[in-house]
Amino acid sequence: MFSYLQRTGFMPLVVRGIMAGICCFSMTAKGLEPFTRLSGSGADANLFNMAGSNTIGAELGPELVKAYLQAKQVQQIKVEETGLNEVKVTGSVPSLKRNVSIAISAHGSSDGFRQLEAGSVQIGAASRPIKDSEVRKLGGDSIRSADHEFILALDGIAVIVNDSSPLKQLQVKQVADVFSGRILQWTQLGWGVDPIKLLARDPQSGTWDTFNNLVLNGRGELATSAERLESNDELSRNVANNPNAIGFVSLNTIGGAKALAIADGGDHYIKPSAASVATEDYPLSRRLYMYSLSDDAFVKEFLAYTQSPEGQAVVEKAGFISQKVARLPQTDLSTMPKEYQGMVKGHQRLSVNFRFVAGKADLDNKAVRDLKRLVNFYAQQGGNKKLLLIGFADADVRASKQSLLAKLRAKVVSRKLIKAGMSHNTFKTKGYGVLELASGQSLAGKTKNRRVEVWIEK
Repeated sequence: MFSYLQRTGFMPLVVRGIMAGICCFSMTAKGLEPFTRLSGSGADANLFNMAGSNTIGAELGPELVKAYLQAKQVQQIKVEETGLNEVKVTGSVPSLKRNVSIAISAHGSSDGFRQLEAGSVQIGAASRPIKDSEVRKLGGDSIRSADHEFILALDGIAVIVNDSSPLKQLQVKQVADVFSGRILQWTQLGWGVDPIKLLARDPQSGTWDTFNNLVLNGRGELATSAERLESNDELSRNVANNPNAIGFVSLNTIGGAKALAIADGGDHYIKPSAASVATEDYPLSRRLYMYSLSDDAFVKEFLAYTQSPEGQAVVEKAGFISQKVARLPQTDLSTMPKEYQGMVKGHQRLSVNFRFVAGKADLDNKAVRDLKRLVNFYAQQGGNKKLLLIGFADADVRASKQSLLAKLRAKVVSRKLIKAGMSHNTFKTKGYGVLELASGQSLAGKTKNRRVEVWIEK
């Protein structure tokens, strides 16, 4: 299930200070207050609008909005289609004798950021991180802060083929060769004689942006022969109906197609699964986001709800991977280095990995919120088992400093957990060195490799 590629390299790294403070948003949704006031006049009060990723907007966004309104004791909730990939969620607030509504459009992550900039929506849904160009248009780096960037769920981009295909696995480079048109026929992959039918998401899609960044980046452009589709579900159906087709979709929309196991430079292939995506070990795993600069109380309350256990339960129900901390199934570690096997002996892997802002020792926004999630999980376990924090270094750091950097990363997490309320006797910290999950040639790969794993005593 988990695979690593060992590398070595030489490059000094300047390690910066430790991020102070924990995100101010509560992750407890129980007891949401019912509506006691609504602005404006008329029968229908629009609470806020959301636009962006089809991956989020097709089902997850509306389901989260419905659950939020239910928690606010709204009645007669319904979802109405108002256009192609557009819906309106409405409900009744009997005590105020008014209706509330939230409009959701799902025309791609880029469209969400454009509408945020235009002020036509209060929340932008994205299946990729915000780009530098979009940050500049939205007023600067503050939108990347934990107050404005919310990791909604984890997902994997599945490379899919027809269920009748004998193909089982591909290297990321091979996937790039297929989608850039360097591999044109199935015979070049070991079977069949027919031409490959390429299906890809549309240019506005965050799924496309993520695929382009993780797969094609530096390896070529998408072949002009590729058919572009706006919907994950539509693409999956087309692959399921065409034995010569190959495409890529969100993990929860594989449908009747078959997902391939993927490796990024090593010999260990990982299929997209709940466990491999939860830890973000799967080479094509990704995060789903919501961004907002709004000061509106309902917008803030809804975003906080998405981070709560109740909100994350909706994430799971919609077929995505939630951020709740859990014990993972036992994994065969026989192919792992002996030193690593020795470190984790007598422990069980947890579903959370802590990662860092690129080039810094600061925890990223997901990790900041995961601190509280881990504290809550540990309390539920009874608090009598020690945690093991294992840090990993970058391959391009001077070999003599790799172990030190790895240990430092584990120490960063331990200090943050202490600030979040855990005792320093709760965990052990170790630094392994370099065990790469992805090729460190790209920023995305480096970010994936800069991590701290969490294990718990059996």
